[in-house]
Amino acid sequence: MADFNFKEKYLKYKKKYLDLKEFNSKKIGTSNKVLLIKFNSKKGGGQDLFQIYSKDGKPYNLYMFDKRNEELYSETVRKIVSSNQEDFNEETWSFSGTEGRAHDSINEILKYDYACFLTDPDYVYRNGREKIIGYIKATIVNSSDGEVPLHIYIDYVELRKYTNERNPHGQSKGLCKPMLGRFMQWLYTKHMYTYFKIFNASQYGLSARSCYTNASDEQFSYGWKIADDWGGIHSPKMLEAEEPGDEFIFMKVNEDEDEERKYSLVFAHYGSLFTYEEFVDFFGSEYVQEKWDSALPEHRYSNVQGHHDELYTLDEFRDYWKEDAIYQWSIARIVEEDDKKNGHTFLYHMQTYGQRNGIDCWNGVYCITGGPQIELRYSPFPEDEDRLFSLNDFRKVGVGHLWDGARQNNVPLILGDL
Repeated sequence: MADFNFKEKYLKYKKKYLDLKEFNSKKIGTSNKVLLIKFNSKKGGGQDLFQIYSKDGKPYNLYMFDKRNEELYSETVRKIVSSNQEDFNEETWSFSGTEGRAHDSINEILKYDYACFLTDPDYVYRNGREKIIGYIKATIVNSSDGEVPLHIYIDYVELRKYTNERNPHGQSKGLCKPMLGRFMQWLYTKHMYTYFKIFNASQYGLSARSCYTNASDEQFSYGWKIADDWGGIHSPKMLEAEEPGDEFIFMKVNEDEDEERKYSLVFAHYGSLFTYEEFVDFFGSEYVQEKWDSALPEHRYSNVQGHHDELYTLDEFRDYWKEDAIYQWSIARIVEEDDKKNGHTFLYHMQTYGQRNGIDCWNGVYCITGGPQIELRYSPFPEDEDRLFSLNDFRKVGVGHLWDGARQNNVPLILGDL
């Protein structure tokens, strides 16, 4: 097979250090919230349901369909498609409906190997099922000649057209990229497909190209090229704003493994995650290994029904999910410093009870305090008014004289965690 020298389009997960001396309030490790929110059943099966967001922050539901495993995936999707069947017509969709027929049959709509359906939870039918505003349909392509890799051909990517105020629509809302990105990520992490191909048939080729080549995010990225075949040279043509696409786009997933991250040892940033290289930058190479070994590993929200607000490590995911652990970890929601539980942020838990005890407390275990303790008070600076610091921290930045007037915290910190 020819060398696949396609143009890489990687979005790197960039993190910046907070300068403690300036009480900088930038968040570290903040994740894109376009992630799996529900794995809706017992281990090994059920409906994969994602939530994605429009450019104005509104949530939409994205249901996945696997034709080859219909016993796991067909019931929920078939019911949704059945309710929407009358709306699959030429008035609302560009590529659905056939001349002389008002709509496609359910089997016709679901004949592809894989599909996903985007719904608007604010628009439902009388039976309570949500209206579909977008879909992707895809086919497995397997060639035996060695020149064409096993890949997913994305047959259709479509968002529902605007018709009237009574019905939802999906266009012009910034939904194409997150819908396509989640679908490709699901096919990669769940089914291990690394190659994708799509034909840009849109009448607005430039906008469609932007969607197809920029659906990466912090947790999933891919390289791409515009060419005539898999071994071809990247050769995109100039497109005007309203010019049809008429081009093939070839994509390959960036298979770099997620870099391990651990929680900061700097008190002000106890809820933030850093890589080993970032630990080196901060502590220096001479002492970094000891610091890294003592740091707490990353925790993510559980995907197990009934435990979605609890936090666990990758090793704990492995113990529970076995061979499915990497997939479950890749789609697990990442905890952020300002996430709240029982009225307090994640950072508050980490700072107040210590990092290990703070996560136990977050998970509903007894919130342990004890041993040598020091008093913490809230920052005097508006941008950090919800962060806790010691008297020594105040003095380090030259505001020790503000300690007596600082807002007090009623639970001291365990000294051993500083």
